[in-house]
Amino acid sequence: MCIVWLLAATAYAATPAAAITAYHAGNYLQSAVQSESEGSAAALAFAAQALIADAITRKEGFCVACLERAQAKAEQAIELDPQLIDGYIQRAVAIGFRGRAIGISEARSEGLAEKARESLDKAIVLDRANIWARASLGAWHLEIVHHAGPILAEFSYGASRSQGLKLYREALAEAPNIAILHFHYALSLLALDQAEYQAEAQRALTQALSVRTNDALTLYCQAQAKLVLEAALSGSLAEQTLLVQRFQGYPDQPQN
Repeated sequence: MCIVWLLAATAYAATPAAAITAYHAGNYLQSAVQSESEGSAAALAFAAQALIADAITRKEGFCVACLERAQAKAEQAIELDPQLIDGYIQRAVAIGFRGRAIGISEARSEGLAEKARESLDKAIVLDRANIWARASLGAWHLEIVHHAGPILAEFSYGASRSQGLKLYREALAEAPNIAILHFHYALSLLALDQAEYQAEAQRALTQALSVRTNDALTLYCQAQAKLVLEAALSGSLAEQTLLVQRFQGYPDQPQN
């Protein structure tokens, strides 16, 4: 559903400096606790972001309980400030990652795709120019098409490949130095059609790897991007497929 995120710079002003420092160092649970203690809507949204980062960087795989907690924190942020775009983005991301972790069938039964879209639509209404909202909505379109097929995606969800690509590419054009965006775009492309989008995906991976950073989550994504790109360059497309599925957060065994 939705796979990319970062809080807007304005939200950092209401988040404890220690929580931001802990986050960039990769101490996500510490960051979440410090953010929660501040209690503002922006700080709660940041706590949700930290909990998501913790959930998706676990060695044993995505932590579903952590994602549920992240969603709850995002919803608390929305309750405190319905105009804060970051609450809606974090809610959508938590829902999207949890949907992948629990499998497609269960995600459909809970209507997670619709819930994620609802949050993203609200984010777009609040700020149509927001890079993360547009990229996340683009990712949502591409993922729905990937799993449902173009006809059912359009009929049942209002999702289309063309809209997804348009939204994502426009966001990327404005964010050449945000490695996480380029990495997840490459994963979305390869999941959608490995053959058709291989060249574009490789360019996105290369761009992600070119960014210099000390941020722990960005470095984590860059390490994954390197593996995906190496698999492609060595001709191991089957290995690339497995890596894409794993890094997107799906169980190793395909879900129906």
